[in-house]
Formats: sequence, C-alpha cells, structure tokens
Amino acid sequence: MISFVVRTRDEEQWVGHTIQSIIDYFGPNSEIIVVDNESVDDTLEIVNLFARRFHNIKVYTMKRSDYTPGKSLNFGISKTSSESKIIGIISSHCQIKDIDLDLLNQYFEDEKCAAVFGKQIPVYRGKKIRMRYIWDNFNVDNPVNNPLENIEIERYFFHNAFSFVRKTHVQDIPFDEDLSGKEDRYWAEKVVKADKHYTLDPRIVCLHHW
Repeated sequence: MISFVVRTRDEEQWVGHTIQSIIDYFGPNSEIIVVDNESVDDTLEIVNLFARRFHNIKVYTMKRSDYTPGKSLNFGISKTSSESKIIGIISSHCQIKDIDLDLLNQYFEDEKCAAVFGKQIPVYRGKKIRMRYIWDNFNVDNPVNNPLENIEIERYFFHNAFSFVRKTHVQDIPFDEDLSGKEDRYWAEKVVKADKHYTLDPRIVCLHHW
C-alpha cells in the first residue's frame, strides 16, 4: 500500500492539482496525509473540498514556529496507516505527470532500495522553462543509482518534492529535524552509508510549478 504525505503552506494555486493527480494515478481510496504549516490563504478550504468526498485525506496542522522540512515529513509519515509500506512525498505545488506503478513496485522488491525519485519538469506560471541550476540534476535519460548533485562539492542528490520512500527505512533513518533545508540530500547520504540505495528514474515524472 502506498500512502502520500503532502506538506502545505499557502499553496491555494496548486494544491488542488497536486491532490487530483494523486487520485488520478493512485485511485480515489489513496491515503493522503496533509501537514499544513498554518496556511492563511484558501489552501485548507481546497484540501477540505477533496476530503469531503475522499475520506482517506487527513489534515494536520504544524505551527510555523515548530516547522522544519524534516520534522513535518517524519510527523506525516508517522500518521500513515500501519499497512503502508511505501510513502509518496510530493510538494503541494507539484503535479504527477507520468508514472508506471509496476515499475515503481519492481524497485521496492529489492529490500535495500530505500527510495525512488522522479524527474521534475519546472513550470513557471504555466510556462515550461529551460532546465538549469538545480533542475539540470533531473536532466537524465536513464535511471541513475545514488546520483550526485551537479555542484562543485560532492554531495548525494535526492529531492523530496516528488519521491517514494520505504517507510521502515525512514523509521530507521529519519529525516534530520534540525535542518532548515536539504534534509533530503543529507538523508540520502545516511542511506548510502547504511548500505542501502536510491534511484532517480526519469520515467517517473512530475510538473514542478513555481
């Protein structure tokens, strides 16, 4: 069973597209855990519009003073069903564009597979833009195991805007709750040091709106 964790903060423009894409690809009974960071726009009104029909959508609030990316992810994952083996993590401004569920399941047949993350296509105000800087890390044609970030220092590249993680591995190696960012990269490093691996597969795709 795959559950999803969606972190939100003032994402009224895209959060509906995010949730709808999960339902489209994973079905109307998908468990979706929304961890909201005290949104002041219509984000929660839109989420609740879906929750009134799709009863496996649950909403939790985390105070802005308590928020870190890692803390919100660990919390959201802890609220997923005990039956959930794989957790999808998707930002509330991302929209699933393409995914092969059989392919995804094949990866996790390997017990050492800690995570799989997909290609992100940057879209600025509806316009697809040229991949550069961070986006260039997604510009691959074939799957890459334990990819390194395209920067001067050597650092593992993993991105929680659209990823799938093995729940037990996150429980064993939780995301760092003290970091204000890059919690995904540091988690990936710990995963590799623990003799596990992760993969970037360009056949798993999302649009990343910003």
